[in-house]
Amino acid sequence: MVEAHHSAGVRVENLMIAANANTVFKALDFDRKARLVAYAASNQVLILDPFHTTESEGHRLSTPKVLFGLTGHTTRINAVQWLTPNIIVSIGGDEKVIIAWTRQEGAAANNPDNWKATCRLQDAHDSTINYLTTLKSESPREDLYFTTMCSAGALKLWTGAADAEGTLSVSLKSTLLFGRNL
Repeated sequence: MVEAHHSAGVRVENLMIAANANTVFKALDFDRKARLVAYAASNQVLILDPFHTTESEGHRLSTPKVLFGLTGHTTRINAVQWLTPNIIVSIGGDEKVIIAWTRQEGAAANNPDNWKATCRLQDAHDSTINYLTTLKSESPREDLYFTTMCSAGALKLWTGAADAEGTLSVSLKSTLLFGRNL
């Protein structure tokens, strides 16, 4: 999405967004159905179209393009995973927050206005959240599962489901303790 700003006869366009992925395990994930990459860049989830093409002098060029960022974390994101083609889960390590970003079914995935932070689990762990994994699903109407693990050794299993508008409700299903927590 290109934003254009006009001021005093000057046109300014955003031609490119670029950011390195955070250097953490599971900093990016690809969803085959959405055909997009979601990745952690500092405290944002960036959405990249790896199949983006442009025309230049009559030639089609394949040029991956960052489409937009999802803002909601205040510290570095430690992992990003697609849960369904309509739901992305991200964990903010030091802030101990899990955010689920959703879009309504059928809404364009490449439009930032279609994505909302519909579930925010504040203080999801007692210490820095380091790990996230999801059980991917094609349908948000099924039971959805993901796990998180913190530096203190607590592994949590979360379950949830999305309603027709795409809002995700999540609850803690189980906690396993490892290491010094035993």
